[in-house]
Amino acid sequence: LQYTTISETNMEVMEMVANEKSKVLNIPLKDVKLPENSLVGAIISEEGSVFIPSGDTEINPHDKVIMVSMPENVPKLRSIIECT
Repeated sequence: LQYTTISETNMEVMEMVANEKSKVLNIPLKDVKLPENSLVGAIISEEGSVFIPSGDTEINPHDKVIMVSMPENVPKLRSIIECT
């Protein structure tokens, strides 16, 4: 988990890696239940391709998921994306 706080806000940008046990694999993002005030900003595929996801985008194992969220959501997001 890598993250940074956006200056003058309470928002954080985090990079999480989806593992094989992730609860969001092969599910369109529009159907994933994320905490309030959380957004998938970008996905970096295992091959290194970077893209901005749509509601139909699915996360695959080993994808790096760039999240924007409130600090209090980090534990929940880690449990969803990284299965920690």
